[in-house]
Amino acid sequence: DMRDQNYFDHSGLNGSSPGSRACDACFESCRSTGFGENIAAGSSSAEGTFDQWLNSPGHNANMLRDSYVVVGLGRATGGGSYGTYWTNGFATGADTSCD
Repeated sequence: DMRDQNYFDHSGLNGSSPGSRACDACFESCRSTGFGENIAAGSSSAEGTFDQWLNSPGHNANMLRDSYVVVGLGRATGGGSYGTYWTNGFATGADTSCD
């Protein structure tokens, strides 16, 4: 969405949050689960992006938080102002369902 709509923010242009996007993606326990999200843009390498998150206290805290037991990674390339967009999503629950 960030690449296709050419923006860079935790909130979607439609007002969505990391948690609401997880619900939209069939994360069954989304209403009772805690969420976190790291985003990055511009780096073409996974290692470079990870290093950015590692060296940022807030992003690193998300990656190390004990309560997060589910992680999802995403990369979109080939568009937008930054060319490459990364997301790192975290959740405290583990139930998924897409019936």
